[in-house]
Amino acid sequence: MKWLTKRIEGLIFKFSLTLTKGKWQHLPLHLDYEAGKYRQGELKKIINDALPHFALTPNEFKEYTKTGDDGEKYRIAWSRISKRHKYSKGDYGELLLFLILKVFFKTETLVTKVKLKSGNQEVLGYDCAHFTIEKDEPILWLGESKFYANFSSALTSAFDSLQEHCNVTFTKGTEFSILEPNIEVNKNSKYYMELKTILKGVKSFDKLKIKIPVFITYDFDKIKNHKDISSVDFFSDFQTEYEAKRKSIENKTLKIPSNFELIFIILPLESVKNLKDEIEQLEAANR
Repeated sequence: MKWLTKRIEGLIFKFSLTLTKGKWQHLPLHLDYEAGKYRQGELKKIINDALPHFALTPNEFKEYTKTGDDGEKYRIAWSRISKRHKYSKGDYGELLLFLILKVFFKTETLVTKVKLKSGNQEVLGYDCAHFTIEKDEPILWLGESKFYANFSSALTSAFDSLQEHCNVTFTKGTEFSILEPNIEVNKNSKYYMELKTILKGVKSFDKLKIKIPVFITYDFDKIKNHKDISSVDFFSDFQTEYEAKRKSIENKTLKIPSNFELIFIILPLESVKNLKDEIEQLEAANR
């Protein structure tokens, strides 16, 4: 993903401000401009190029790359995308979350959840399963993604999902039972057995550290008023916008275990509908 990462770093930026502290962490993102236009259309190209990294297991990606069979690599990857209506399926929001976690948090894939989907059947549980190693300890990243045009709707849906998933019974029971037989970490890795032990429920759940990234997109009408991310007006509008969204998030209530850490990642877009339409055209051409 070396060059893909470089492209993402040249398109998606962390907003350079320190938000007022609250109950949870926040990562506000935005896109760059080019020729006076917000570079939203380039997300479609990145989604296309990133699809095999997202939808194939590491071994599958390695094998198809080794044989040079790019056609089969993309065919398998596209076949794993849900056939549900573009406004119902969450695959592309999950893909963007996958990329953001890889680029901004340097996570590793624990399980390629999209490969567990079948046709229109969605997989139960969180929208992604990654991990990091911090102080020689595996940290699970179990994320939620809401690829919406309306922020309030996305936030409500996100908290409904969080309330359902972020508890001991669901995470240790349902989610771990899905992840454990599908773990993709190399068996030669020094962390393989430790991750297996975690997912088998051997260790006390209270001793685990679990990070929950919550990715939310939405339409932001002031995007069209700007042409350059370095302008004073851009900074002012986006600072006001992000602080308002942070307050909306912080006003929500949620009962979760103390070992869960929430990270809200928000990315305003010019038109989520237009982006989804473009992705649907791309998908139709590749099916």
